[in-house]
Amino acid sequence: MTDNASSKLPDIILNRPREAARTFHALIREALPEAKVISSPLINIKFLSKSIDFTRFDAFIFTSINGVQAIENQRIPPGKLCFAVGEKTAQAAKSIGFKVLYSEGNFENLISMILSHPYKGRFLHIRGKYSRGDISKKLSESGRPCEQMIVYHQKSQALTHEAKISINRGKPLIFPLFSPRTAKLLMEEILPNDHCYIIAMSNNISTICKENGCTNITVSKSSNAKSMLESVIKIYNMISRLETIIGEK
Repeated sequence: MTDNASSKLPDIILNRPREAARTFHALIREALPEAKVISSPLINIKFLSKSIDFTRFDAFIFTSINGVQAIENQRIPPGKLCFAVGEKTAQAAKSIGFKVLYSEGNFENLISMILSHPYKGRFLHIRGKYSRGDISKKLSESGRPCEQMIVYHQKSQALTHEAKISINRGKPLIFPLFSPRTAKLLMEEILPNDHCYIIAMSNNISTICKENGCTNITVSKSSNAKSMLESVIKIYNMISRLETIIGEK
């Protein structure tokens, strides 16, 4: 591939927290080895020193793998039940001793699963400072007493120098966005234009981007990494074909 051809290919900019970005980067690298991927986390995860009294609760809720990682060094009684969003979070919880039930999708799917389950003990939602859905309130109001504990902060940070250079070049850019907060932070950092292609994990994320002037938005079919990857591959290949056709004219 010539330097000129390479310059027409889109860059993929990942704005997830560092560990999550690294995992998704590896998936992209396997599927699109020629793609340039730039990691520029807009959120930095900072774990807090919180001790949990596991005897006070009968079941636990994790809506992010960060919640699991924040407590992984604590002594967890064997067989404690937890409910989780997503397979990755479920696997992490299982690895530290929890008995796990999980749902794909978002917090709404999780709430529906919990309410349809016969278990009616006391719940604890282990979460970050920023969390969607007010899960503890909705469960408590539905007859499932639930408290919450913040065990990590998601501190915002600016785009990296490398990401800013890529954005200023005016070449096609793909932004896979996994959370509404990341979408909001990105919209504060960039001026959306025809070169920006957003891959949104949810309609909520899509709405945030539309309200800030984005026009090239694709919503993944499902709220998981596999579906997001499929959308990235589809859009990357579409842009590459377009740029090739334009270059041949």
